[in-house]
Amino acid sequence: MTASPLDSYRQKASFNWSELKDIVEGQENVQIKKRLYETLEKEPLFARNYDRLSREELRELNHRRWKKILELKLPCDQFGDYQAYHCLLEVLDMYDQGLSARLSLHSTVNTLIYCILIVFITAIFSMGSERHQEILERARRNEIVGCFSLTELSHGSNTQEIQTVATLDNGEFVFNCPNDGAIKDTRTFEPLPGITIGDMGEKPGAWNGVENGWMEFKNHRAPLWTLLNKGCEVTSDGNYISSYKSASEKQSISLGALSVGR
Repeated sequence: MTASPLDSYRQKASFNWSELKDIVEGQENVQIKKRLYETLEKEPLFARNYDRLSREELRELNHRRWKKILELKLPCDQFGDYQAYHCLLEVLDMYDQGLSARLSLHSTVNTLIYCILIVFITAIFSMGSERHQEILERARRNEIVGCFSLTELSHGSNTQEIQTVATLDNGEFVFNCPNDGAIKDTRTFEPLPGITIGDMGEKPGAWNGVENGWMEFKNHRAPLWTLLNKGCEVTSDGNYISSYKSASEKQSISLGALSVGR
């Protein structure tokens, strides 16, 4: 076993530290994490870099490591082997919280993983329907990535006072809002018509490898099928159909899709 900076302290313990680790974390989890650490240690891309990297360099490195995680077929699917997936999150969180976050937000993989896996994919999985399966599968294969936008400058986390509106017009939703977020055209990587995006700037700590941005809608049009419609539907003639029995039930189920990310 490779020498550890903790070895001298472990030798002073009056108990077997390895047995305690098995009790606290679970023996199977310890073994899963050990295999994950050994896999990452063999990859030069995951060698510790102590240089002070710029925000752009950190994001590029984060993205390359994210792609390598998928190439290595590490357990990135929270809807598959959740035990192994959670072990991967803990391993990445110890190594790089920015990378860990990326896994969690996309998820299926902590912020880039966090943003893409946990927030983006979970929202589609829990709130969408059969018509969203193609998007879900493409996201799981990392063919597309997504973001999550919620907070407005005017109200913070008070979602009942959100000012962004979607108006039905000729069978499409027309979005307008006074605030910010982020989305791009999947073919040109430029903002879609009616959308302005921007970056929120440098952040403290390990999160500079994660993109946090703002988005503003100005008459942006989206087809009706984009609505995540597990509990409600809007028809082309403007009828709203809901399976929710009350407004409180609708809110609790909607917020449930976000609670995983919390």
